Amino acid sequence: MTPEERSAALTPLAAALGVRPLELDTQGKKGPPLRARLARAFLVILLILGGVFGYWVWYVTSAGSQFTSPGMDLNNVMPAPLNRWGCDQLKKRFGDQSAPFGCAASDYTSWK
Repeated sequence: MTPEERSAALTPLAAALGVRPLELDTQGKKGPPLRARLARAFLVILLILGGVFGYWVWYVTSAGSQFTSPGMDLNNVMPAPLNRWGCDQLKKRFGDQSAPFGCAASDYTSWK
């Protein structure tokens, strides 16, 4: 319905009820500025990255098993120094067992 049609339809009703006719807001709603939207998006990305990194730290320092699938995958994709540190932490706790994916040597069972 166009604004003119809406106005024509509501004017008799408004007159019968004794109220002034409603005015249509043609400007539309303005959302937050671009800078605020970008800041929120950046904050969401930071929170996600912080959660992923926090989960990885928990996995290498406190997980009950070295074979926690998301933890193994995260440890495998970490940069070499972080992967090495993570594998060292896991080896301290699970050194007498098989190495998880990302910390395994070429035989897929021993620690690298």
